[in-house]
Amino acid sequence: MNFKRLLILILLTITVTKSFSHEHQVDVQHLIDSLFTAHREEVVHNATILGEDAFVTLSMKYRFNEEDRLKLEKYCVDKEIVKYIINYMNITPIQRVMFKESIDAAYRDSINMILIPRNNYISGHAISLTLRLADYLKLPNDTRKVLMDNALDFARRRYKNPYTNFAVDEMKVLRKYINRDSLMDILVTKNSDEAIRRSEAEWDTLKKANLTKELDSAYQVTTTRFYYEKEMAIRDMYIGEDEVRDRNLADIYGKRTKLMEMYNAYIEKKRLQAKQKKEENKIGDEFTW
Repeated sequence: MNFKRLLILILLTITVTKSFSHEHQVDVQHLIDSLFTAHREEVVHNATILGEDAFVTLSMKYRFNEEDRLKLEKYCVDKEIVKYIINYMNITPIQRVMFKESIDAAYRDSINMILIPRNNYISGHAISLTLRLADYLKLPNDTRKVLMDNALDFARRRYKNPYTNFAVDEMKVLRKYINRDSLMDILVTKNSDEAIRRSEAEWDTLKKANLTKELDSAYQVTTTRFYYEKEMAIRDMYIGEDEVRDRNLADIYGKRTKLMEMYNAYIEKKRLQAKQKKEENKIGDEFTW
């Protein structure tokens, strides 16, 4: 059990909240040691149960490899031990809650450092994927650290408000530290599943309308998928940069596939038919006595 880490966290919360005078701060280590010694059995037993429950909840929500399992479980248990020791301190309920929230936040960062590269929606999807591909991209350690620091900041913002939008900030960071070709590859990978879903859905729509007889399904779906991957990657890369985005989209517009053209024409025809029918029904109602 890393008591040094636990004590630093508690000292940090005490210093930040200024709940104790300087004289009291120097006695904190003795206080924690004595509290833990006096209540060791109860603290370890109860906090371990809470920590194990927290780890199970974590494992149900997030992906991680076997190598990280023990580390994550230890973080969960250690966090609960520190928080449980706080219960024995002679402080107000407000101070106790503030201390525990600070401890949760500190451990959340440590846990998220492990989880972010393997889970796309704790932080930003693109920056998480970049960290997952860091070895493949041969990113230097200082770049990895900068990216993780930013990813943790995005995760804190998302934790406070699940609806917060930091896509512009995320892409500014990635454009700064990742070269364009590598970033384009990352964003193509990010959007691949959606591009496949979209191209297959368009094919299925035309097939149901009996409009695919002269088309090669494999070729059309594959090339359409490639187009959408590139288009979505451009939209991601230049979010907040409208002129640059539009210029890059214009460069690939001529590569739109036959499937896309036929699908868009079909959807437009259906839209106009629905509009015409609505107008005819309206005229019919006006002549109904």
